[in-house]
Amino acid sequence: MEGDALAFFARGYNCAEAVVLAAEKALGLPPQSAAPAATALGGGLAGTGSTCGALTGALMALGLAGGPRDTADKERNEALLARGRALIDAFRAEFGEVNCSHLTGYELPGQYRAFAADRGRRDRCRRLVAFAADWAAENCTGGGVRAGPPAPDAGTE
Repeated sequence: MEGDALAFFARGYNCAEAVVLAAEKALGLPPQSAAPAATALGGGLAGTGSTCGALTGALMALGLAGGPRDTADKERNEALLARGRALIDAFRAEFGEVNCSHLTGYELPGQYRAFAADRGRRDRCRRLVAFAADWAAENCTGGGVRAGPPAPDAGTE
């Protein structure tokens, strides 16, 4: 999954899109089924420098793989949230931070044009995308959570 995410990133998809596109492929979901929802997450939530898009993309992958298909399944939801917190903790332990502005050195959104044009920054972001995709591959496709069909009345009353 990491290789796919890096290939998508190299093709110009933002960090969140790249991780979600790779997750779609790994989970056997239709291409572009969820990735468009990740577009506004790049650059730290809509280019604001907030939470890293690679991290939010991996959280989306986690939800795609094992999110509650039945709103009454509180245990499954709590387990998913615990895994999400574990991802955030692992990301912070690896990089010391979760905010895009701090990770990249750009004050966003004010410096967004420079951020978008900086090839060196894209190299730094490749590490973030690789980490997030690797974590998602291990935790979303390797036996813990897997995609499954939604419950017939998921989310409805």
